[in-house]
Amino acid sequence: MKTQKTIALVEGYVYANYHVEKDVLVVVAFGKRADYSIENHIVSIEAYQRVKKVCVELGLKKMLIVSEVLGRIFITELKAMKDHIMRIDPSVSKGIKVVLVDTNYGSYLDNLFVEQTVISKGVEFRVFHDEAKGREWIGL
Repeated sequence: MKTQKTIALVEGYVYANYHVEKDVLVVVAFGKRADYSIENHIVSIEAYQRVKKVCVELGLKKMLIVSEVLGRIFITELKAMKDHIMRIDPSVSKGIKVVLVDTNYGSYLDNLFVEQTVISKGVEFRVFHDEAKGREWIGL
């Protein structure tokens, strides 16, 4: 039986449930991106740090994030997210393998923009639109 917990990623907009499958922390995010600022996107990046901490506390080294969040990410927000990611110390994700499966095709394309930035920081990270491919990549 899976024990599921919920965390607010962007209070009032985006939430996530998470549980463990095999040796992977599975995070399912849901909500709506529209009508909030880049500061809230940065908050969601910081929320990733909290979820990553759960991963570490549980002794896990893999994370599958399935985003069912509605809405597109504006190009100005993508640039700000990229700039923010470039300032993050790469050691915060050292040893953690992360896959993001974005079920919203538009924001999947948006997240591909960020993928190479995250990889350049030394993080094992991939973005997929197909959950089965993401699960295969992470080992589920």
